[in-house]
Amino acid sequence: MDILETVLQALDIPGPARAVYIDLAANGSSTARMIAVRLGMTRPSVYDQVKILLDKGVLAERDMDGKAEFAIRDLADVERLLVQKKEDLADIAETFAKEKDGLLHKTKSIA
Repeated sequence: MDILETVLQALDIPGPARAVYIDLAANGSSTARMIAVRLGMTRPSVYDQVKILLDKGVLAERDMDGKAEFAIRDLADVERLLVQKKEDLADIAETFAKEKDGLLHKTKSIA
């Protein structure tokens, strides 16, 4: 699971939300109470972390007998986020390269 931790961190997912995702990867679909018990978190904290992951599109929520249960949608969702971040960084790098000379002209540097 170390690579999952590294990837989620690179995607700027906070530590507690990473812990929830990794827990679900290891244990399968679970209720917030089950996750909270395994991770030593409060249920409200688990819900806060789940919201982050739902907003990123990497978790699914379903109703199981009146209880919300959370599960990883598809590992391809994480890969999609990585590809998007790579493209965004490439765009930023390209823009920076184009504007670097102008920035250097305006900036005093010790180098």
